[in-house]
Amino acid sequence: MIKIKNISKNKNIVQSGQALLIVLLVMAVALTVVMSSVSRSVTDISVSEVEKDSSRAFSAAEAGIEEALLNPPPVSIEKTYPYGDGVEARVIPEPKAIEGGNYRYPEKLENGEEAIIWFIDHDPDNDHKFTCDTGKCAHVNHFDKLCWGLEDDYANEGEYPAVQLTFYYDYTGGTPYWMQAGHLGDFSNVKIATVGFDPNSTRRGTNGFTGVEGPPGPPSVVAVKTTAGSRCEIGEAEYVFGVDTIHLRAKPLSIIHQDCLNTPGCLIMAKIRMLYNDSPEEVAIQIPSDANTPQGFEYGSTGSTGQTQRKVEAFKSFAEPLDFLSVAVFSNDGLEK
Repeated sequence: MIKIKNISKNKNIVQSGQALLIVLLVMAVALTVVMSSVSRSVTDISVSEVEKDSSRAFSAAEAGIEEALLNPPPVSIEKTYPYGDGVEARVIPEPKAIEGGNYRYPEKLENGEEAIIWFIDHDPDNDHKFTCDTGKCAHVNHFDKLCWGLEDDYANEGEYPAVQLTFYYDYTGGTPYWMQAGHLGDFSNVKIATVGFDPNSTRRGTNGFTGVEGPPGPPSVVAVKTTAGSRCEIGEAEYVFGVDTIHLRAKPLSIIHQDCLNTPGCLIMAKIRMLYNDSPEEVAIQIPSDANTPQGFEYGSTGSTGQTQRKVEAFKSFAEPLDFLSVAVFSNDGLEK
């Protein structure tokens, strides 16, 4: 007896299996697309939340700095400023001083801006009041180095920045006038001595910037553009421009009295003004290593919300007396006509 297989039935079974496989593949692809979209949405939401928290934490850190600058908290003690909804800023002011004779000014200077280098101390309870009672007034008769410019990206000599160095001193032949009984804080006897350094030889012929002769008469010291391998080094920083050994007793500074340089409180401060620069520049000095005069305060503010933290730092130099201001009109706020 001959048996005949049901070929049509088997064919239908094969076709049904293929259809099921296609449906499963389509569902797998669709599920993958859906899961990818959901995952991307969750990631976008997460990133958005992180960015939001980061922005809030940064704003809190800035707000903390502003509050601390307006109403300084005790030195080296953390103060917390709450802003609600889990947002806060923690601020710590730390004293900033010359260390080992090296001092990198904490902020970069725009064209015309000044860095103040203090040689006298300030009252711990009133940073607007000068004092030498702390024993930290510096005896300085020369600068070992004056350096500026960290990035050697100047297109030509015309872009080289220059500096103007101005010293403020109170020489009476004895105790400085501002320290004498009945005249405390009176700076009417203060004199200044100024010298400019410009690595641009063409400008030196017109701006009057000169070198400084060191006693007893070595060659004039002029600002130079250093080369790689012979940079003006202060600490771990290497600067493009520098001046070596600036003697305070030499012309044209005219601080000719050695007694002044050996008398605490006679040499008050120096200002370093940046000139001709198109972008902010850093400046640093090296003076005798026993000079450790406080210069101001560094504020570190950490803003936080949830697990996100952002930090902002700011430097506040001790305020200079109105007698020393280099401008005729000054305002903490804006000026309106």
